[in-house]
Amino acid sequence: MGRLGGPVTSRRSSPQQFRAVSLVEATETLRDQYEGRVQRLYDALETIEVVDETVDSPSRRCGPWPGGTP
Repeated sequence: MGRLGGPVTSRRSSPQQFRAVSLVEATETLRDQYEGRVQRLYDALETIEVVDETVDSPSRRCGPWPGGTP
């Protein structure tokens, strides 16, 4: 028996058959998917380099855009 990403399961047959699953099983499936996505997001955010906010560079300064009105 295979699994889909929602509150049904499927069997490998022709034609493909589906069956409803319990609310508990659907909730567990969705929670597992959610927690996996949150973990992947957390892992990705850990790889982001933090920029030193105290550096005074031209790209960090505020002011009018060239050609704009002051």
